[in-house]
Amino acid sequence: MSNTQEALGKYSQISGARRTLMMVALCLSTMCTMGDFVIVPITAKFYELFDEMVANLIATGPALIGIVFCYIGGRLADKVNKKIQMVVGFAIFTFSGILGGLFVNSAYIILMRLLCTGVAWGLTCTAAMAIIAEMYVDETRRSKVIGWYNMVMSLMGAVLSLIAGNLALNGWQSAFKTYLIAIPVLIMLVLFLPNMAPAAAASEQKGTDSASKGWLKPVIPLLILFVLSALAGYIMSYLCALYVTETGIGNEAFIGTLTTAATILSCLCNAAYGAIYGKLKAKTPIPCMVIIAVSFLLLFLFPVKTPVLIVNSIMGGAWGILYSFFYTQITIVVLEDVQGTAIGLLNVANGAAGFAVSYYISVLKFLLHTDSIRATFPLVAIIMAATTVGAVIYVAKYTASKKKSAQ
Repeated sequence: MSNTQEALGKYSQISGARRTLMMVALCLSTMCTMGDFVIVPITAKFYELFDEMVANLIATGPALIGIVFCYIGGRLADKVNKKIQMVVGFAIFTFSGILGGLFVNSAYIILMRLLCTGVAWGLTCTAAMAIIAEMYVDETRRSKVIGWYNMVMSLMGAVLSLIAGNLALNGWQSAFKTYLIAIPVLIMLVLFLPNMAPAAAASEQKGTDSASKGWLKPVIPLLILFVLSALAGYIMSYLCALYVTETGIGNEAFIGTLTTAATILSCLCNAAYGAIYGKLKAKTPIPCMVIIAVSFLLLFLFPVKTPVLIVNSIMGGAWGILYSFFYTQITIVVLEDVQGTAIGLLNVANGAAGFAVSYYISVLKFLLHTDSIRATFPLVAIIMAATTVGAVIYVAKYTASKKKSAQ
């Protein structure tokens, strides 16, 4: 059997052209994960039209619903055809997005948002990763594809927001026309995704055990390490405006530059992630965590425009690699018939960390008796250093376990 056949397993007979088109479709499907960026330019309009509680629900409600459906989507990915789950989820995203601004009615808009980037996100992001894990058996090739997937995802938010912002010049409801670009992606998913029978069903047909007992044991430490890393990684993604304003180092334009520079480096690092993972394997997260810990110390010590721009960009790149690593590793440490569930749990952790990051900073401020976000950065660095130690212990145990299994 050739190396390509080994890397692709039971899907080795799919032509290279179809595989490429399938991956393009999956990468473009990340617009569902980043779908809330469409309403970023028009969020203020919701606060004009509706009371604050309703507007808050429109803006943040999908994230909470999405967390629930990430787990449901993970369980489904192990029980049903992944192609059907992906297509149904993306169809929900496409049509609830396009129709999202059809009526100026709070209940209608809330329902459409919850479906569009709540329910649909939970179903599609889990299914997409599960499809990649099943399609690419070899972990090095899988890591490369996951890097590409996350690279496109990091760009997608900026693209959607840019399109929506320009369309909104013709009226806020026009921003929802952005979702029309999802239609060709939906067609590609229908045409190019292979039929993917659930691994759990395949196991039952063979008369073998499905998910082995104790599958959560290797997943729990990864989830803990991921949450601690994500809480740090998302601080400058979501709260950089607070840091810039507090330190007086720039205005809204500089905040945009910071975000853009970090996104660009994250994209570049994800493009190179396959090669990085190929060299470091399970050790990949250690240097990334060190970089993030040191970055927070530098942001605390040197609140100056140029150093902040450089440090934040490097940290964005390190977080991009770290993010891809966890999505690679979670599919390696479990059997195929529970990969969907494991990915779903990681998506739940990801959504929870994104939602909780502002509360995380508030708790640190309370502990330090300060109102300054910058003053919390040394403690963030210490927590990240402790997370690095935890990662070193995890890597040592994982490597020893792998060697023992190989004997």
